[in-house]
Amino acid sequence: MTVKRVALMQPHYLPYIGYFQIMSMVDEFYYFTDVQFERQSWQCRNRIRMPARRALREDGALEQGDGELWLRVPWIHVPLRTEQGKIYNIRIANYGPWRQNHLASIEAFYKKSPFFDLYWSDLEEIYFKEWHKLAELNIALLEGFFRPHLEITTPTLNELELPYDRDVDKTQRLINFCDAVGAKTFVEPGGGRHIFDVEMFKSAGLEMKFFDYKPLVYKQLWGGPFLYNMSVLDAMFCLGPELRTKLREVEVMRE
Repeated sequence: MTVKRVALMQPHYLPYIGYFQIMSMVDEFYYFTDVQFERQSWQCRNRIRMPARRALREDGALEQGDGELWLRVPWIHVPLRTEQGKIYNIRIANYGPWRQNHLASIEAFYKKSPFFDLYWSDLEEIYFKEWHKLAELNIALLEGFFRPHLEITTPTLNELELPYDRDVDKTQRLINFCDAVGAKTFVEPGGGRHIFDVEMFKSAGLEMKFFDYKPLVYKQLWGGPFLYNMSVLDAMFCLGPELRTKLREVEVMRE
């Protein structure tokens, strides 16, 4: 008998490679939008590679920057820890040209990459649409750009649409979620070790596996030391279709 394995993750903006490894290794993947938004989180920002910045200090020494650029989606501030502050309610602050600025930065720093032309037009097409909610933008990028190009066929659903009791502590809520979708194994990123009561989870007849991300090292643009955990865009532009295979080469999980 096959044991159904699921994952539940917030819809991140331009996520790192590990996000898609988790998505690839489960039977069903759920977007977690019925949870509080965090100000400085991967929900609204991520990093791309850029040339290392160089500047002369006052003492005449050459100071080299880290060669990364943060892309942040501006959001309309609301009281957090409220219904308004849940991810699915967060609205984008479309007061300035943030979409054009993000596209301009991505084009400027990856135009000379080996696989820029393979992905660029499809990425542009999504950004050119008018987005009002952060979760909708993130899920559109995940569903309309990343999943097709990375050839990830795992069914994806929105946890918000499930009827189950959420008004409980975090571990019990996760147990209720697994019962609602008929899953026996839950795949959690490593940070969940400090959040959930694993013994309570086991007592409910469920198994929790923790994903241990092993960074993928490849040839990045702009020289200098390798920068880890960039947006998956970096690997896509540098590796192209080869990344599809590499996503499936590592499946490291443990209790």
